[in-house]
Amino acid sequence: MATLITGGTGFIGAEVVRLLLDRGEQRPVVFHVSGNTRRLDDVADQAELVRGDLSNFSHVLDVVKKVKPSVIYHLGAMLSVPSDADPSAAFHVNAMGTFHVLEAARLFDVPQVLFSSSISTYGLDFEGEVIDDTTIQRPVLQAPLGNIKSVNYLLAGIDPIASAGELADMVRARVPGAQIDFQPNPALYPILAKLTVRFDDRRAREEWNWAPHYTQEQIVDDFLSEMRLHAHRYA
Repeated sequence: MATLITGGTGFIGAEVVRLLLDRGEQRPVVFHVSGNTRRLDDVADQAELVRGDLSNFSHVLDVVKKVKPSVIYHLGAMLSVPSDADPSAAFHVNAMGTFHVLEAARLFDVPQVLFSSSISTYGLDFEGEVIDDTTIQRPVLQAPLGNIKSVNYLLAGIDPIASAGELADMVRARVPGAQIDFQPNPALYPILAKLTVRFDDRRAREEWNWAPHYTQEQIVDDFLSEMRLHAHRYA
């Protein structure tokens, strides 16, 4: 049985495709709408590319029925800027598209769907200054069953998260002469203040020894290396 990745030509989806290929996956199926495969680059010919639209239920049904995947990585979505420009399209892709994936998985007995969400799902009206496992319901991730004590686990990663200024300083330290300019927008401060709360993932760390495999510095180093090697993917 195959693996299906929605949004597999996007920033995260393309890296998931590479990870699957590195692990020996044979021709993962990439479901995408854009037609732009530059981020897949050198591995595009190792995947099966299927054009389709998440907002069109028949497209999703057709690809799931044809592929018969054992797992779906659902990474296809409209991001915030195009969503703000076209809220109706964003609803049909993000909300209805996710429903289409889940319903197709139910109808065709797909054993597993992995959905990657974002910080935006917490909204701006949550209480407290820390987001933890009880803030909102999430899928259970794979972990040693004997250590599982909670229904849901929050995985946050780097703590604290670097600010834009700190990230810029890290880049300047590694790229002499780098010109990085940005202008903070005061109108966004109330929103950003809510989105920069701390994430408390100690349950996963304590119960099954979860920990990120990277530091903030390693993230910057890895991305700079990626940009040097494959700048055309991000043009």
